[in-house]
Amino acid sequence: MSDINLGEVGFGVYHSNKFGGLQINGAAGFSNMDVDVTRAVTLGSNQQQFKSNADGKRFYANLQAVPNASEQYCRYALYRCHSEPRKN
Repeated sequence: MSDINLGEVGFGVYHSNKFGGLQINGAAGFSNMDVDVTRAVTLGSNQQQFKSNADGKRFYANLQAVPNASEQYCRYALYRCHSEPRKN
């Protein structure tokens, strides 16, 4: 009978901040993965089990800058409201 066990543990941080007209998002993290495989091989009436494992680590970092659309829209809406002449 074959058996695959997968385990992963990770830790990460995320931060978001407004800077001028941009929304700055940043993330960083680490995870550790463990894979254990047990596999039975049958040839005729003989059967043998094979075991293997693979361990890995993953590091990641992400930085994203996005225009603050809602703030731009509000500025545009206020400009439009104040720039149009009033009708009596």
